[in-house]
Amino acid sequence: MPKIKVLELKKYSIKFELLNTDLAIANALRRIMISEVPTMAIDFVEIRDNTSALHDEFLAHRIGLVPLYSPHLDEFEFHEECLCNSMCEKCTVKFRLHKVSADDQLEITSKHIEIVNQGANQPMLGEQPSLAPVTYYDEFGNEEPAITLAKLAKNQILDFDLVAKKGIGKIHAKWSPVATCVMRKQPLVELDHEKLNKELNEQEKRTFVNKCPRNVFKFNEARKVIDIENPDNCSLCQECVKYTQEEGIERGVKITENDHKFIFIVESTGALDPEDIVFRAIVILQKKLRSLQESIGKYSIMQNQQY
Repeated sequence: MPKIKVLELKKYSIKFELLNTDLAIANALRRIMISEVPTMAIDFVEIRDNTSALHDEFLAHRIGLVPLYSPHLDEFEFHEECLCNSMCEKCTVKFRLHKVSADDQLEITSKHIEIVNQGANQPMLGEQPSLAPVTYYDEFGNEEPAITLAKLAKNQILDFDLVAKKGIGKIHAKWSPVATCVMRKQPLVELDHEKLNKELNEQEKRTFVNKCPRNVFKFNEARKVIDIENPDNCSLCQECVKYTQEEGIERGVKITENDHKFIFIVESTGALDPEDIVFRAIVILQKKLRSLQESIGKYSIMQNQQY
């Protein structure tokens, strides 16, 4: 039975282990997190006025890539699946960006994107709408600068009407909820202490430890031996193996990979919480596997009926 063990959880990232499964399932989960977990993003931009130095298409592209924090994502329908004639509160959210630079240069950021229609389908989070451009915070809880969209000189104008829709990263990258989603097999590091202690003196052991760029090993000052301190940090660079071979020690270090244990690092864009991304990806994967199982079952019944 596959299991997940959370190693580290931060506001915008999660590191976890996926155990008791194979590479196909692990990679399917990774790909789903990148391209099939839905989010909300600005998909339609109506430009009423733009006297800035940036082209209309350039600004529209930048605005579309602004992540929208959407914890109530399930309240919305995909636009192509909605039963409305054009656009409604169930499938779209309207925003507006209207700014005029008066006396001096004005920096336009994601904070200037304001929601227009806050209907019953779109609940509020405190005094703020539940769907809004992401506000980032550092590890101490301090608000970070908003995303810069453009800079206006004196008397320049930006007047845009914006429409956000629900979508997936497979259609366009702006709907992908992750900035980074990587996985690797768990590295397995083994040392033959008998050979290393016999063939290497203290200085050579320290050199062996320093050869590793990821601090996998540590020299034990009390026992004067090499300890494995951070095996999961191993990047399989084989520098330790090369060093022992240069010293004439064969099989002093053995580095392999666990084919049934995978380490994931997922960084969110801020549109969804990182643990929510993983949970939604697992649900989607379960649905896909269930659908595949049903299709195979139907095919087997048809084959049996033919014979």
